[in-house]
Amino acid sequence: MPTFVQILDFIGTFAFAISGIRLASAKRFDWFGAYVVGLATAIGGGTIRDVLLDVPPGWMTDPIYLICTGLAL
Repeated sequence: MPTFVQILDFIGTFAFAISGIRLASAKRFDWFGAYVVGLATAIGGGTIRDVLLDVPPGWMTDPIYLICTGLAL
């Protein structure tokens, strides 16, 4: 059972993925391109933070972030 913080994390990932996908749609990207832009938008900041802190990025250990972005697509 996910905690409240995890649910908020998934909602944030979903919202940022939609933001990136909308931008890709305005630029007339295909499905895969829209997914990549949405994924970069959704998890980019957290990935940079994790790399600077020298810990594995969260999306590499838990695939739910990739799935969440796929659902946003």
